[in-house]
Amino acid sequence: MEGITRLALTLVGDYPDHRTKKSGRKKEGHYHYNLNFHRADRWEQTPEQRFRTVMAWGVIGYQPLSAKPRDLLDLFRRQFGFKPDHADFIEWYRANFPQDYSALFR
Repeated sequence: MEGITRLALTLVGDYPDHRTKKSGRKKEGHYHYNLNFHRADRWEQTPEQRFRTVMAWGVIGYQPLSAKPRDLLDLFRRQFGFKPDHADFIEWYRANFPQDYSALFR
């Protein structure tokens, strides 16, 4: 049951992470569920949201990918260093792993 709930919340937008909870009063406009963390309310995604979706999909593992996204990010960083941003990684991922990319973002 927890797995279905986790998947549903991730697909809706965000799964709350209680590990980063800070003590004290919440900031104005700060909510426990950040529903635009992985996706926006429109049918579009920023490159940063696509990056987060790929990383989250690797953790959830609902549909197996050909390689773990975390391992691919490590490979990308070894090849290109830390100067390229997440948008560059997504373009590299799309070019090198088109089956996985299309399975996630068809």
